[in-house]
Amino acid sequence: MRQRNEDLVIHVDSLPWIDLGDGAEVRVIRTDLNTGYYAIILKAKAGSVFPAHKHLGAAEFIILKGRAQYSDTSAGVGDYGYEANYAIHAATTISEDIESFFVGYGPLMMIDEAGNSTGQIIDAQTLDALAKNAAAAQLAA
Repeated sequence: MRQRNEDLVIHVDSLPWIDLGDGAEVRVIRTDLNTGYYAIILKAKAGSVFPAHKHLGAAEFIILKGRAQYSDTSAGVGDYGYEANYAIHAATTISEDIESFFVGYGPLMMIDEAGNSTGQIIDAQTLDALAKNAAAAQLAA
């Protein structure tokens, strides 16, 4: 059987970690600017805070290392989570170092206490640009 042209294997360990600030880093595995899809490895240090946000597309994750605490539950190594389109999440403090495989099907919009946009968005376009800048820096080094 012939391999389809769109099939690919990415050696994730060779991808650079990109600093997002506040103790968070990301490896951008793949983005699709046409659909808004993105796949990343997200790493955060204990004590870091992921801001309150609204999903403008569903998301899925699997915890690879550590544990994430949510308002009414937690997820540890091997646990899978689904976050629905338009779900709103309060700011989350990371209690221990964590690493997760995260797939987004649209943007995450950061929000304030009143639910209004702060103007900060995590989406395929932003992650794609970060990955290209990191790759260019890696080549220049």
